[in-house]
Amino acid sequence: DNVLKLIAYRFLGLCLSRLDMHEIALKCFKKELGLSWDTNDVDSEIECYDSIGMQYYYLANMEKAAYYHDRMMQANRESMASENRKRRHKLDKKKKKVNYALLQALLKGNIQECIPLA
Repeated sequence: DNVLKLIAYRFLGLCLSRLDMHEIALKCFKKELGLSWDTNDVDSEIECYDSIGMQYYYLANMEKAAYYHDRMMQANRESMASENRKRRHKLDKKKKKVNYALLQALLKGNIQECIPLA
């Protein structure tokens, strides 16, 4: 269920951010953003922009931090017809298999292996 995945990525991102693992937290928040588009969850989408902006701030990327902060403050949602949304749906269609290596890493507690940075 995408709503549960959205919540899981939100809390995983928050935990990783508290552990100063900002690059991985950023990846979680971007995955959450895509799920917010899939579920048409406006509040989560706007919250994601704030979280993504904070991670860029912690990573000292002030230009991207300001961009996402402004997007959050203006509640500037992604257009339903945007290329970003279309690209996400194309990628989702390709990702239907379970990655057992990642699942095994998660069960062992190796969070860094679970969320690839690429």
